[in-house]
Formats: sequence, C-alpha cells, structure tokens
Amino acid sequence: MTTCSSSDVMGASYTTGDVHRAPSAGGCSREDGGGRWTGRVTRHRRAAQMTAFDRLHELLRALNDEKVDYVLFGGQAVNLHGIPRFTEDIDLFVSPMAENVARLRQALRRLWSDPAIEEIQASDLAGDYAVVRYGTPDDFNVDLVSRIGEAFRFEDVESQVQEFGSVPVRIATPRMLYRMKRDTLRPIDHADAADLKAKFGIEDD
Repeated sequence: MTTCSSSDVMGASYTTGDVHRAPSAGGCSREDGGGRWTGRVTRHRRAAQMTAFDRLHELLRALNDEKVDYVLFGGQAVNLHGIPRFTEDIDLFVSPMAENVARLRQALRRLWSDPAIEEIQASDLAGDYAVVRYGTPDDFNVDLVSRIGEAFRFEDVESQVQEFGSVPVRIATPRMLYRMKRDTLRPIDHADAADLKAKFGIEDD
C-alpha cells in the first residue's frame, strides 16, 4: 500500500489504497488504526453531468429518508451558511450507534451500488480513530465522523435545520463551525473561521 498525506477532515491524514486507515496524531499512516477510508481511490475526473452540488443534495435527501442521525459540517456547511467555499468533499458527523450506521449504509446504497459500502461498520466509528472516508464509484469523498479527538463528539455538536433546495438539512451552526476551525493547522480553516466570525458576529468563548 502506498502512503501519503491528505487533510480534508480537520487536518487528519489518510493512506491511499483499497482500505484507508486514520493515522495516529502527527504520523502519516497507521495500519492498525480504527478509522478507515473505504471504497475507490479518487484518481479520475468525475462525470461532467454530476456536480458536487447535485450529489450533496441527493445524499442529504437519502439520509433524511432513511432517518439517519447526522450533522453536515466542513466546507459544504460553510457554503450553506452563505460563505463561498470550494470543496467537493462531504463531511458528516454521524451517530456511531449500530442502528444508525445500518441506516447510513442503506442511504448510501440508494445512490451507489457498491459492495464497499458494507465495509462501513459501527465499530470503526466507535474506535479510537473515529473517521471513515468512503470513496464513491463516481469519485466523491464522503467523510463520516463520530468524534474529532476529545473536543467534538456527535452528541455534542450544536446544529440547526435549514433548507437546501427542497431538502431540510441538519447542519452545524456557524458558532460550532467556528470552534471547529479556529485552532486547526490548515490555512483554509483559519480563513473559514475568520469569515464565519465576521459574518455572524461570533465572539470567542
């Protein structure tokens, strides 16, 4: 397996290959870690007819229909709060309960006929490295997170519901996104935090 660094989930790194595992802090890869990246490696340009906007809309509708407990965060959430942010990845906090992960798999099956979906297990999201990155057959990344370190857990994420087209979305609040992004190492997160603070008048805790 070839290893390299990618940092789309709050600065986390992943390995590239068939199954991708979240590393220990400060490292490039950890083969025995609990977090995983499953599905296809995203090497090819996606079909022109399917945009990230379209796919996000379809996925959120499927999550709602299957009654998945989730909260949208990351760059897509920043976009939906009215701050332009280019990203093609979809970041979701999800409850790690087995019943919820089963509903999550069913939602994913509605969009993709992909046996790799069966590899997404509640035990991964309940482990020490509670991140699974699913690479879809049409080359999108869906990052599934139940916890970011000890700072943020699914059950503690402050969220609100707002409309995205005709779909109600449970989304992290601007204040929650600001708290997630202000102390990371990525310049784009610092820029997002500054924009969120200015737009919504957020004060530091």
